[in-house]
Amino acid sequence: MLIMTDAGIETAAVTVIRSGVDLDNKKRYTEALVCYREGIQLLLNLLKGLLAFFFFFFFFCFVRTLCLFSRHIQEQHRNSFKSK
Repeated sequence: MLIMTDAGIETAAVTVIRSGVDLDNKKRYTEALVCYREGIQLLLNLLKGLLAFFFFFFFFCFVRTLCLFSRHIQEQHRNSFKSK
């Protein structure tokens, strides 16, 4: 199984789109269109992966903040009973 890094996917997308431009210049429009579609699909896949990563990161930070806030509230609650 071949696993590409984000940089590898980006490089592949650029290469495929450049091939599309070359084919376009040679008036091989159908083949150029295939290259454009494949290159754009690679870029969209990369974007989806990045969005998934940022969503996970945001969710993780949000849950961590909730846990810290909950702990802070519990400590204040305990301290209010100790001071009475």
